[in-house]
Amino acid sequence: MSDTAKVKAHASITINLGNYESARIEAGIELPSPIDKTQETFKKAWAEVERELSIKASEIRNRDKK
Repeated sequence: MSDTAKVKAHASITINLGNYESARIEAGIELPSPIDKTQETFKKAWAEVERELSIKASEIRNRDKK
């Protein structure tokens, strides 16, 4: 049996752009993890997914304000 696991985190958000338009953003990551460190790896994976979604959502929202 292997001493490593794969940890996956995936999330998406939909941003209302007005005028019946929306933008859907998805981000995901897969990380290898030692079996005894999966909780730590999940925390890192979710933090990265949330960071990427936040960055892209800000870009889209700021683009619409121009």
